[in-house]
Amino acid sequence: LHVEDEPNLAELVQAAFERFGFQGDMLWAGRVADALALIDQRKRQKQPLDLILVDMRLPDGTGLDLVREVKANSAWSTIPVLVLSSEADPKTVTEADARGANCFVSKSPKGKSIRESIQALYQCWLEGALLPQIAPVDRLREDLGRAVGLSARTSEFYPGLAHRFSHDPEQSAF
Repeated sequence: LHVEDEPNLAELVQAAFERFGFQGDMLWAGRVADALALIDQRKRQKQPLDLILVDMRLPDGTGLDLVREVKANSAWSTIPVLVLSSEADPKTVTEADARGANCFVSKSPKGKSIRESIQALYQCWLEGALLPQIAPVDRLREDLGRAVGLSARTSEFYPGLAHRFSHDPEQSAF
């Protein structure tokens, strides 16, 4: 899945991958919301994704938003997420890593063309890297994950409520 809001760049990456020998399906989304919907749809259809390429600047958010959502979801967290962006300052690269991005590749590295950058990415991640296999869905693990998430949200609610009414002794006692 390539998440890129510039259709010309998405076509360039797809054409380059095909020239390098890519045989699979390459999907495209132009927004974070579209990408999340597509990832969810593929999961429901039991058609997992092997790799996600994401740009940093998207119309409805950032690539970091997508990285966070994918890595926080137990059903998607094993999908490698690579950031392919021209916004490659050290702070952004560090933040992408902290959120769980597997790699950050600059669209415009010093002394290289975009084609060379895409080829290096392709050779590393689609030819050389050993990617995790998606495990069969474990209903118990999924349900437990949902329960833990609900418990965490609930545990945040009560201290917030107590803090809100701490100035009123009658409400606080309740």
